[in-house]
Amino acid sequence: MQIKDMNNNLLRERIAKWLLRKKTSSSVRRVADLSIAIATDIGSVRKENQDQLSVLYLQYAPGKFFVTVVLCDGMGGMTAGAECAAMAVASFLTSCVENINLPLKERVLLGVENANSKVYELFNGSGGATLSAVMYDSADGTLGLNVGDSRIYSYGNGDIKQLTVDDTIAGQVNVSRNNLIRSNELLQFIGMGADMLPHIIDLRCDDSLFVLTSDGVHYLEENILKMTIHAANDPALAVKRLVDISKWCGGHDNASIAIVSPSELMTRDFSDLGVMYLWDSFGELQIYDTIVSGVLNPSPMSNSSLKRVGLEKNIKEEAPPEQKKRKDGRRKKKENPEDVEKLPQLKIDFNDEEEDKPNG
Repeated sequence: MQIKDMNNNLLRERIAKWLLRKKTSSSVRRVADLSIAIATDIGSVRKENQDQLSVLYLQYAPGKFFVTVVLCDGMGGMTAGAECAAMAVASFLTSCVENINLPLKERVLLGVENANSKVYELFNGSGGATLSAVMYDSADGTLGLNVGDSRIYSYGNGDIKQLTVDDTIAGQVNVSRNNLIRSNELLQFIGMGADMLPHIIDLRCDDSLFVLTSDGVHYLEENILKMTIHAANDPALAVKRLVDISKWCGGHDNASIAIVSPSELMTRDFSDLGVMYLWDSFGELQIYDTIVSGVLNPSPMSNSSLKRVGLEKNIKEEAPPEQKKRKDGRRKKKENPEDVEKLPQLKIDFNDEEEDKPNG
């Protein structure tokens, strides 16, 4: 196996593991300086939140950066919905980073194909997830992507418009779900294997906002979505109110939402070259030295040491302020670099206590 391929696997598995860490039932986050707000809530019925909502930011060349907001909803009633959604997100993002020098549309198509293939490889069609994403590349414009029945809306001038078409019978024939038997069953999803046809959408950045939702949010009437976003007049407040309203109205499913301001996003170049930032509603992951000339590139090391520590030596996890000091006020003692080799693989730059306690 080539080092590059091994690095891709390590990055994908690490992102998936991070997404599947222990979390609280609900959280809201403003994403750094990116004019993006995200929120998720387990709802009132489900025992597990099978939605995965993440934001990736990467400056891949001087003055060039790539931002992706991706939402995957694990399919209820099938195998391992949460794991399918996490692997779909991780595979999609890893592929986008690996192919960063390709045109955006080609990069996105490879990403969704990679996600579909990896989930199918793991679950053989018995599990799957939706995938909706909004992607902005400073050198190549803005695209939307959709597979399944999660959605992308645009909001502007006091009006909301659904940009995606649900991959369900009801969505394809444009009728209410209540009018057809089994009308809400998915016709395609990430993890189905062959014959998946992703929908690529050209997005206009003069739209005021883009809104991504799982069906735990958009089962609410569009008028409620529109009025809530308008009244909040702030993306973070709007996403919080919408997951709360979803729960007040029965919370029958996991509810996740992201609101993106594309015009402001276009000016947000804040990261060092090659540093990959990843957020979900509960925390932040930073991976350093991610690429050189578009190739995944952890710090140089031999094959044997790469197998042992891989990308983990370059990963930092954001901890809540209360975790940064001990209860007696003393800061934790820094690790001696000579002792790093003695630590278990996933404890190189962080400990289990920090990973198990969500941020937010």
